[in-house]
Amino acid sequence: MASIEIKHVGPLSDTGKIDLKMVNLFIGKQSTGKSTLMKILGYCRWLEKTIMTGSDTVLSAFTHHNKFLKELMQFYRFNAGYFSNDSEIHYIGDCVAIHLNGTRNNARIERLTTFDEGRYNTKLSFIPSERNLLSAIKNIDRSYRASDLDVLFNFVFEWGEAKDLYTNEPKTLAIASNMEYYFDKEKGTDIIRLKDKKTEFTTFYASSGVQSALPVEILVDYVCGMAGQPVPLSKGELFDMMTKFLRERTTGDKLGEVNSEVLSSHLLNYQSAQLFIEELEQNLYPESQWNLVRSIIYAIKKASVRTGRDSMVALTTHSPYVLTALNVLMLASVACEKDHEATSLIVPDKYILPVGSIGAYYLAEDGTLQDIVDTELQMVSGLQLDGVSDLVDDSIAALNSIIYG
Repeated sequence: MASIEIKHVGPLSDTGKIDLKMVNLFIGKQSTGKSTLMKILGYCRWLEKTIMTGSDTVLSAFTHHNKFLKELMQFYRFNAGYFSNDSEIHYIGDCVAIHLNGTRNNARIERLTTFDEGRYNTKLSFIPSERNLLSAIKNIDRSYRASDLDVLFNFVFEWGEAKDLYTNEPKTLAIASNMEYYFDKEKGTDIIRLKDKKTEFTTFYASSGVQSALPVEILVDYVCGMAGQPVPLSKGELFDMMTKFLRERTTGDKLGEVNSEVLSSHLLNYQSAQLFIEELEQNLYPESQWNLVRSIIYAIKKASVRTGRDSMVALTTHSPYVLTALNVLMLASVACEKDHEATSLIVPDKYILPVGSIGAYYLAEDGTLQDIVDTELQMVSGLQLDGVSDLVDDSIAALNSIIYG
């Protein structure tokens, strides 16, 4: 099981060991480190993928000239104050381990014993909170320019890659079943169509909720749909990959059968989808949050079944509705063991989360993490998110005592 542990980075003082699950949920007040944690996790997962599909020179490059930390800071726009010589990152992946101890030392990266037979290719996407910019700024894919590759530039690029799939087949939105999205390739415009009124408008004129949810829905659908599909490589890229792989894994003049199989099935086809989504609930009505959570779980489960390897989603949220939606899907797995038929009438099988497939953590203001999954009840505690209810009750009681004596 992959895991990550972070110490003394930004607002994070000590996360403890976080075991990664199919669904990973991080909640907490503003500025407690939710995004910091998820960005570092996303970076480590990406780097592991890069090493698994690359040559020895890739691993070597990230263990010299402080490249690991420099690229992490550049891509996710961390300032220098986030890291110190007390900072630590310890990531144990499926095939690669990464350790960073302080800013003065290079990262230590090593292949695990499972590397040769376990290495695989995966499709990743980080969906930032700034995603509304895709619709709010016209032609952002042509107007946004970054001096260096960063998370927003990469997101805009991925959006351009994904939306081409929706030129001929519109996608009905989970958050609003009367709406569908398609990309008008001739005009280079994202379009929302109202099914009942048969009217269309560009996403520039859509509500803020649609602008927030649309990139999530499309990229989740696209990334999860790539699981099990061939990696889109040019002939030159394919030749380079095969040449590097053969040179490194060949004994004498022969390529082992196992290695040949790994190259063809695990590296040239995406084996899983990995998604990192900030503030899922952004601008959404509670019912829309419910529908969006269900659509993400369905896509992740479908990708996992297709490839036989677990796909993964990591989420940050302030919303009790996101948490409640996940709790329903978790509890359904327990109910399913008692009465599958009755449970499926309430929660269809395609949405049910298997027992033990979710990890949820509350980031406290002191920079530590609390595991908030009740393994006995198979539910996530919402006490931290619902603490405002106590404030409301106390205030109402005090005001009533004034009004009624």
